[in-house]
Amino acid sequence: MTMIAVNRNAPIAYHFLFAPHSPEPEGVLVDAAGMPVLTDYQAVDWKALAVSARSAIDGVVPKGIQLFVADDAADVFEVLNLCPWSVSSHVGRGDFYSRFKTAVEKLEMADMRSGITSLSQYADDYHVNVPSAGRRPPLGGIIITVKFPNASHVGDYLHNVTHALFGQIRRDNGLALGVGDMSPALLSWLENQFGVAYGRRCESYFVGTTRPRPH
Repeated sequence: MTMIAVNRNAPIAYHFLFAPHSPEPEGVLVDAAGMPVLTDYQAVDWKALAVSARSAIDGVVPKGIQLFVADDAADVFEVLNLCPWSVSSHVGRGDFYSRFKTAVEKLEMADMRSGITSLSQYADDYHVNVPSAGRRPPLGGIIITVKFPNASHVGDYLHNVTHALFGQIRRDNGLALGVGDMSPALLSWLENQFGVAYGRRCESYFVGTTRPRPH
């Protein structure tokens, strides 16, 4: 009984993989002139995404529930297991979900600070394409994390978070939340940072949890 009480009162972080869609009916991520765009991911304002995502859940969860975004992402071709300019190294490394899961499983609570999750330290787990002159195609998938001050809050507020961010509610224990309309705040950040037009739809997946290390 004591162990159950301790676990329910301990903090827990839920990690989700957010994969935005390209616009319909075009199906491609290009700028207003119809040209492809490459981005230096080290120059991307990940903190601004954390602020935008936080604004999307304000009002539907208590302030004590924290939100973090990864400091790196997979590009759209990595999500599709393609490489436009060289031989991709994805062969034998599973799909984009399993690659992100490998990285997320290595995270500790200390890796989540000031709205940012330090996922880039495990970049070799989820990056399978080499950048072109230091730049990558538009974002295809990124980890967004919600940290609850204690596990007892999960059942009350997790569905609020996923609905506000991804337009989906996690109704069961499945990995895929499904397809929904992303928050306008996420869409605005994507288009500002990557210079291409995204669609309103997105896919989202539950990737795993992080708990405090036992003492």
